[in-house]
Amino acid sequence: MPPASATLIRLPNPLGDAVMATPMLRALRTALPKEQLVVAGNPAFESLLEGLDSFDAFLPLPRGRGMGRVFREARALKSAEARRILLLTNSWSSALAARLASIPERVGRGNRGRGFLLNTALPPAREPRPMTEIYMELVPDLDIPPGPVELARPPNTEPGSFLGVAPGAAFGPSKLYPVALLAAAVQRAVESTGLSPRILGAPEESALLAELADRLEETGIVLDSGSGPCSDLADARLKIAECRVLLCMDSGARHIAAALGVPQVALYGPTHPAWTAHGTEGLTSLRRTLAEVPCLACHKARCPIDHPCMEKISPGEVAEAILETLT
Repeated sequence: MPPASATLIRLPNPLGDAVMATPMLRALRTALPKEQLVVAGNPAFESLLEGLDSFDAFLPLPRGRGMGRVFREARALKSAEARRILLLTNSWSSALAARLASIPERVGRGNRGRGFLLNTALPPAREPRPMTEIYMELVPDLDIPPGPVELARPPNTEPGSFLGVAPGAAFGPSKLYPVALLAAAVQRAVESTGLSPRILGAPEESALLAELADRLEETGIVLDSGSGPCSDLADARLKIAECRVLLCMDSGARHIAAALGVPQVALYGPTHPAWTAHGTEGLTSLRRTLAEVPCLACHKARCPIDHPCMEKISPGEVAEAILETLT
């Protein structure tokens, strides 16, 4: 069990946001080499972060909803015997759990009126800017640039002849590129690059992955044998690491690829790319303009109209971006 000098880092729940916390972890380790750093969050993230030397232990937190989960989280946090917790989350429940755990120093943002539960409550981050920078602001005394996101590359993995395709996004259907357009884009990209498509996603995206696979196979495209739902995030990390380039939405898969040094072609519509502006040297972002789509970056999980922000990105444009990424 960590000593009382430990610092807890409460990861956010979205996968991409958790990956964007890795620069902060590395900065903390550099600035506080003798501090016990304990990362707490979704149990699934433990295998994703495996191999990093920027923290000492991972504390899995209970999943679920309601006050029962909050009390269980508080007990788990209390077991770490930490002197401080850095809340990268914005939820009221995570701040309450930290308070119930009697952690002496609680640092986070004062979103949703939760400031009274914290010792240090920073103002909400309202203007779009990289989450990597926003997280670093929780410890301003570090005075260390955030640096790039990072994940440990699985042993003995090299980029192969695979075009990774991650059609899903946990945020909601407004982030998704229509399957018919995506299939057309992948078909064109395969024909121009000779890469083998590897379709990837979470188990809950199985229906979406199967629909895309069926459309591609109807055109004679042969999928890589590694296509299909990933068993866990370690499997996702391995399969993405083997790709030459990843076609994706603004999703967790994009962040994993960036953290592994895999180039990405990412499609943006309802979300603003400034929030996730890291690893941009390997990123080709496709996005319409406000002049073309006035409701761009609405941040709605479901489009209330005809989804113009994604519908107006053409398959030819996507395929061309993939080809240019390889040359």
